[in-house]
Amino acid sequence: MILDDFMDVTGYDLQAFYESFSDFVSTGAPLIRGYYLGNITEPDAEAFTELDRLLKEAQLIDGVLYDNREGLSYDAEFWELLDEFEDMKNVLSTTVNSGRWMRSVKTNTSYSEFPEIVVVLRQNQTLEALSRAIGNPDGNNEWSQIALRNDLREEDYSSAGGNELRVSTTNGQSIIIDDVVAFMVGEDMYGRDWDRKLTFEDNDLKTLSPQDTINQCYTVLVALSKGDVPEYPNFGTNRVIGGNISSMEYPTYFRQVKQTLLSDSVTEDVSIIELDYEQDILKMKVTIKTKLNSELIKDVFA
Repeated sequence: MILDDFMDVTGYDLQAFYESFSDFVSTGAPLIRGYYLGNITEPDAEAFTELDRLLKEAQLIDGVLYDNREGLSYDAEFWELLDEFEDMKNVLSTTVNSGRWMRSVKTNTSYSEFPEIVVVLRQNQTLEALSRAIGNPDGNNEWSQIALRNDLREEDYSSAGGNELRVSTTNGQSIIIDDVVAFMVGEDMYGRDWDRKLTFEDNDLKTLSPQDTINQCYTVLVALSKGDVPEYPNFGTNRVIGGNISSMEYPTYFRQVKQTLLSDSVTEDVSIIELDYEQDILKMKVTIKTKLNSELIKDVFA
């Protein structure tokens, strides 16, 4: 049996890992997915602990494979075993990131149905006042949900404020953001992207923060002209090359800009705040409101 041969060559009991993995896939993994889907209100500690243990053991096995690469390379069955092991690692990696793939909301103590943002409690602001400020009509009662969601005790905050709290973004209204793979909490909803100027940082491609990611996204979108994306030739704005720009229908051009920006599901609305025409250049300044109620200002040139 190949697992026995593996034991003879490496001295490592891979069969025990296989059995633990099989048990986890049938019992533990469904509990983790159920938690992130909201079907289970409390995380199963044993399932998460076993997932962490299997991930660490998989790293250990990687080292065993490397140290014994010469002894394992002569038999094709060992290569098949390696393929199976890589598939198992992929399952573990997918499971540990299942909350992101499912775009879940994971709070300190429980699952929340709706996406959340992080707010800072202002000076002299009570939880009741905060609850009303975010749209809860019954702030006098809903404040307790904020306290529970953040595992907050009365002695944990004072009139000085400054506490960072997770709160539901809307009162009973779900926000759908399908452009990112991330937990739907705070600015994480913006996702993360590589810097468009590909550079290396810490021996890897530089990754932007969520705020820089959404800023870069809008910078790219406002510069898109029709035909720039071969798969979607009508995506973007009409390119003005030569001709008389003064004859352009400004409402039509702004509508194209707005539609392009709204193609990102994190965008809530787009409005024009300034329009200027100088030396055959049309300059439009727009305000972009995101579903996190933040605003960004971008210049658009035609």
